[in-house]
Amino acid sequence: MSSIDASIRAALETHLCALSVATTGLRTDITATSTGYHRSVGAFVDDGFMVGDTVQPNGFSDPRLAIILAVSDGVLVVDRGVTAEPAGAPVSLTATLPERRKFEGQPFVKPKDKPWLRAALRPAGAPLVAWGTGGLLRHHGSFVIELFEPVDSGRGLVRIERLAGALRSQFKAGTGLDQGAVRVRITNAKRAGIQESLEALSLVVSVEWACEAAN
Repeated sequence: MSSIDASIRAALETHLCALSVATTGLRTDITATSTGYHRSVGAFVDDGFMVGDTVQPNGFSDPRLAIILAVSDGVLVVDRGVTAEPAGAPVSLTATLPERRKFEGQPFVKPKDKPWLRAALRPAGAPLVAWGTGGLLRHHGSFVIELFEPVDSGRGLVRIERLAGALRSQFKAGTGLDQGAVRVRITNAKRAGIQESLEALSLVVSVEWACEAAN
């Protein structure tokens, strides 16, 4: 992979991992309990959290991601044990991507009973668009994000549709992403229909991008 393609991929992957489907914002009233999280002010429901979301705790001693099993105004119950912590410190909770993510060049073991995603850069060419010293190339292509949900999870259809919508908003046309001296511009983001196999539901979101750089 060329250095320009590596920079483009890094910009797109960084923006992907920053996805926020719902968030509490920074707060000091959230308590971590053995089964999840509790708040004394405001409501998790009003913030947009839903059953099936993958939640990222920020500012807690236990930063591991978890899947929401139940949500009410003041309580989030998750699918793993949580280290108990009192309220007081500034913390936040964010609904984000599935924990299991396959990026190019990184080791990965596909989970059998958890949601996961696969993302890959697909360069399509770099035609010359301006003359001059060296010339100017317009690199373009797609960033393909594949979402997978276990068929028997009971939450897969709602969760995969919710993520697909959030990804299209995250990569809306006109968004500019910077990676060092490289600027990537999003030109379109589209999704395909849901596919179903014996093991999983899947859906593809294809992000089209362009980047102009010296030859």
